Amino acid sequence: MARRPHFRASHSRRPSGWRRAVPWLWLIVILGGALWLIEQPTLGGTWQAETHHFTLCGEGRSQACVIDGDTIAIGYPPNGRRIRMSDYNAPELKGECPAESAKALQARAALLAWLNRGPFTMSGGDDPPRDTYGRELRELKRSLPDGNDDWLLDTMLASHAASSKWGADRHSGWCT
Repeated sequence: MARRPHFRASHSRRPSGWRRAVPWLWLIVILGGALWLIEQPTLGGTWQAETHHFTLCGEGRSQACVIDGDTIAIGYPPNGRRIRMSDYNAPELKGECPAESAKALQARAALLAWLNRGPFTMSGGDDPPRDTYGRELRELKRSLPDGNDDWLLDTMLASHAASSKWGADRHSGWCT
């Protein structure tokens, strides 16, 4: 008579603890990845709508005002926000020469006019990057009815009230 093979009782058909955990680990990885992707900003970041009417800072009490050609304030202290335009540099009001100060007034007026043309959006979402002074760093644009965008940067550069230069030569041309 032929002998039947003998199987040990310890070989069960149930997977080991590790093998049972693998599908759950994959599920956790997939869900974690999906949540991470949801939190990532879209191309260009999250844009926030703003509808304030702006005045010049120091001229009356205003919820939103223009400090200079590249900085605005929204809200009252201590919860007020200072926002620096991150895509251009404007001359300083207390410039190195009279020409720079005059250019700074022009930049401040150009920024005020652009802001008061209507609603616009700011880049950066709820937690924008900040500069060394704690100001929010943002880019501004306005959607036009024809589907194009009106970028603040383009307006400021076209008016020659600002420079896209950064670094040591950012003041070049303002005192000449």
